[in-house]
Amino acid sequence: IYGLLGKEAEEKKNLLEQHQMEQQYVQLLTRASENKNQGKSYYGKVIDRSFNIKESSFVINPFSFDSVSNNLINSIDYYKQAESLYRLSGELNEANLLQDKISQIENTRSSIIRSFFILGSIYVLLFIGFLIRVSLAIQRFHLDEDETDLGNIVMKSENV
Repeated sequence: IYGLLGKEAEEKKNLLEQHQMEQQYVQLLTRASENKNQGKSYYGKVIDRSFNIKESSFVINPFSFDSVSNNLINSIDYYKQAESLYRLSGELNEANLLQDKISQIENTRSSIIRSFFILGSIYVLLFIGFLIRVSLAIQRFHLDEDETDLGNIVMKSENV
């Protein structure tokens, strides 16, 4: 517009400002895309280390729970950073999609934590059951041993 009005100084100033804004926009989108890819990578690690049925996820191995939990936290953080960068750049549709993805990952995280505590409780109950079973078996063994000793005493007294 300034070029049509004959104001070349204003035109150059605004062209420079436009170029800077375009560079900032591209940088924001690049950083947002990188963060989104990082979040996707961390979430992929979670999917690989967990057992998934429809909307629920389970961590069967209790020793891998920490790494799965950390990967989920990192994934959420990267997705939140990407979402804020998309909002800052004006890409609201992409930001809204990421917001939905973040809520899905948070649901997955709560599902994994809930299932971890349930599975841990089952493991504890199985271990207690095992201990009870072993103690009853030891007790019966000692009773059988006592019966054997009593039987030996009775058998020796009849032979005399």
